Amino acid sequence: MVTTSDGWAGRNALELLPEAFARLVPAPDFKSGGDRGDTVPAGSIPVRFRQRVRLADGPGTVGGVPERRYGSQHMKILRSLYVYWAVVFAALTVVIACLFDPELSESILPFGLDGGRFAAMLTSLPFLVCLIPTVAGIALARREWASAGDVPLTDKMIAIWFLMNATWYHIGCDAFSGLFQVMPGLTDAYITMNPNHLEPMHHPARVGLDAVYWFELLVQMPLCYLAYWLYLKLAPSRHMVLAFVCGLHITGTVAYYAPNFLLGHTFHPLMSNLDRVIGALWIIIPATLTWRAIGELQKEQGGALPVPVD
Repeated sequence: MVTTSDGWAGRNALELLPEAFARLVPAPDFKSGGDRGDTVPAGSIPVRFRQRVRLADGPGTVGGVPERRYGSQHMKILRSLYVYWAVVFAALTVVIACLFDPELSESILPFGLDGGRFAAMLTSLPFLVCLIPTVAGIALARREWASAGDVPLTDKMIAIWFLMNATWYHIGCDAFSGLFQVMPGLTDAYITMNPNHLEPMHHPARVGLDAVYWFELLVQMPLCYLAYWLYLKLAPSRHMVLAFVCGLHITGTVAYYAPNFLLGHTFHPLMSNLDRVIGALWIIIPATLTWRAIGELQKEQGGALPVPVD
């Protein structure tokens, strides 16, 4: 995409070359009227040359697609990925869980393709308990956005982020796979990432993990539903609630990973570290969203955060 001071925006760079050349080197040129051409002026460059340059894509096209439509399609895809990236990431965790082969848990790459594992997970009751509210929540969000009109993309993204935390990350991953261990595929992955999951619930070896799981299930999940709803309604209180929930996410993440990290425990070279990398998102994203929420509150307060007065 090329933009110039003359306002030539959205044009193929190949089309602009002859125009730019003709402006730099003015010369008489001619319009082709047959095999040899004639002496009829035709602007800054020969029409025949212009046509040859544009043969590749045609005027105003890229790969045979009109440039405006080509650009708008790409922007639509990027906007959708921005809003729904948490859904895509959740789907990636499902794929990883289905590819995980417990029989290869001792190997560095414990993955293998088995349609039976996909079927077992995708048709299981715990997975459907997560899938149904996820689909319903996305459908509700799209309906709300359609009726509300112009909703900021970031507010849409935040709503979906909290929805996926409530319907998948807190309950499908940590509660169903770590605490109750009823999710096919993902439960085995949790055991490999941290073998303390082999102990009974609330055993001293895993009670720290269970405490975080219960906190997610009883506190964070309901608050994520609340934050999701407030962002759907664009409620003025949504930024304050976001900051509170994000603080809980950061605290819970540190409480979950810090003990084994400080003790130097890495139970599987790939799965344990992959778990930590994924978990780091629950520090980075909440911190980023909180920073944005502070900025939004400053805008609403005319550039300064409200200060309580005694």
